[in-house]
Amino acid sequence: MDELLNDEQKQLRDSAMRLCAEKGGAKRARSLRDSGQELDRDALDAMREAGWLATMVPEERGGLGLGASELYLLLEPMGRYAVIAPLLESAAVAWALARSDNTDPALSRLLDGKSLIVPALQGDGCNFRNATQGFIGHVEDGKLVAKGTVPFVPFAASADGFLIEVATSGETMLCVVDGKAPGCAVSAARNVDGSASGSVTLTNFSIAPDAVVAKGDDALDRASAVADLLALGTSVQLLGICESAMTMTLEHVRTRKQFGHPLGSFQALQHRLVDNYVDLEVNRSLLHRICSVWSDGGAAPAMIAGAKARNARVSTEMLRTGLQLHGAIGYTDEHDIGILWKHALVLGARYGNELTQSDRFARLTMEEA
Repeated sequence: MDELLNDEQKQLRDSAMRLCAEKGGAKRARSLRDSGQELDRDALDAMREAGWLATMVPEERGGLGLGASELYLLLEPMGRYAVIAPLLESAAVAWALARSDNTDPALSRLLDGKSLIVPALQGDGCNFRNATQGFIGHVEDGKLVAKGTVPFVPFAASADGFLIEVATSGETMLCVVDGKAPGCAVSAARNVDGSASGSVTLTNFSIAPDAVVAKGDDALDRASAVADLLALGTSVQLLGICESAMTMTLEHVRTRKQFGHPLGSFQALQHRLVDNYVDLEVNRSLLHRICSVWSDGGAAPAMIAGAKARNARVSTEMLRTGLQLHGAIGYTDEHDIGILWKHALVLGARYGNELTQSDRFARLTMEEA
């Protein structure tokens, strides 16, 4: 499927391809992993300078005033070139902050590169539901005091702050908090692709009134929208990984010979690759459609859950096919298909894997029935 893009979108896509090709690639991802870096600071700085973090921020708030379709055009090359950077997380936080009148300082720090703020939310479908997880709070001396833990927060160890959801006895509050302040602790663990995820724990953590982004139903709606955007954006990155894996595998079966014939001449292998190609194009069409209506509120949460579940499954199947058709060399760390495989494993689990998002899809569709 060829996306129907206007001239501005085509220019944005082309510039994204160039930047990600320059700042990404399996070799760079491998180097970051081996040096113990959980994110590519140079790539993130280049994206910030290009204005990508402000993609979905209104122009009057210092942003580009674009939508999820344009973010799609930025995230797909990130997956294609295995760029390890929190563009999606930063853009999602910027979107949430830009919809409040009292968040100018935090939004400015984020867009200027002075502060890295990532979401630490318990989105529905992100993990196997556990009532003991999440942040709860109460008001004490005019301030909100929070406690609790949110696990599996990407780039938590490198973050300067977090966008969190705090449930109180009266209402839910969406807040942006300083990750270096007393009472906030992060314990991080490495993922297989070299990135990291961390558990964010608050203990008697005091939140000032000006750190509250939204309250009540507005906070719930905005937190849910951010969680959906994160699942949607991760699906787009998985699509990009599948693009690279398909290209790499097709080149291999065209040139690698077995029994005197190219691997690609064997019909059984052709059928597997055609199935993969069809799945890839269905995912592209689905994600393109969801992104095109997301900004107008037309993207049903159930469809986003279904898209994340489907992309997690398809990416696993496609990368596994790529590994098998490359033979033994595909399972070595030196081959690029292995880097894509590990990155796909991480993104497939991030913000909800196939099982949890399928469960969410089933629950949401039953509620609509």
